[in-house]
Amino acid sequence: MRRFIYMKKGLTAVVIALTLFLTAGAVSASSVDESVTLHKKLLKDQALQSLQEEYPDAQFIEEDVAKDGSVEGITLQGPAPPLTSLRVYAAISTHYPQYEYFALNQLTSIEDHGGEEMYIVTREIGYSRNTSRIAQMNGGNIPMLMDEAIDLNGDRIIDGYFRWWDASGYENGRFTYQATSINAPWNTMSARINMR
Repeated sequence: MRRFIYMKKGLTAVVIALTLFLTAGAVSASSVDESVTLHKKLLKDQALQSLQEEYPDAQFIEEDVAKDGSVEGITLQGPAPPLTSLRVYAAISTHYPQYEYFALNQLTSIEDHGGEEMYIVTREIGYSRNTSRIAQMNGGNIPMLMDEAIDLNGDRIIDGYFRWWDASGYENGRFTYQATSINAPWNTMSARINMR
């Protein structure tokens, strides 16, 4: 009888531990989603101000494309513009929890990034093929979390994208990104930065 009680207590402890583990995973996934959403909103506000210095009519376009190809009054009109510009735009991380914006052709981040979370943002003007996009940190592929459509001149036509890449867990290293234009001239562009 005593052995049965110990087994029952042991089984109860395992069930409680498993429940706590699964709950922590759900909470952790939820907090990561909230963190990414907060980081995206922060970048959108700051990036739009930066874009409007160069393109006064710049705006973001919500890209919830319906099956018929329309986006709240926007319809597909013709071929997408080729990829003409690609750059590493910004980074945010646990160690540096605000966006560091990178100058064009900057080789190394100024701030010390890394930690549990690190997101690197690229900016593309023009369109790239989904299958051509390769983002890597220290030679290992990293996933794209989300993107945001950019309209540079207020005509409600998507001119490019900001893309968020998940480099969480890396302390430092080399981030590289390349993409190929969706149509002629089918050029491949790349950008890189060393993250401190």
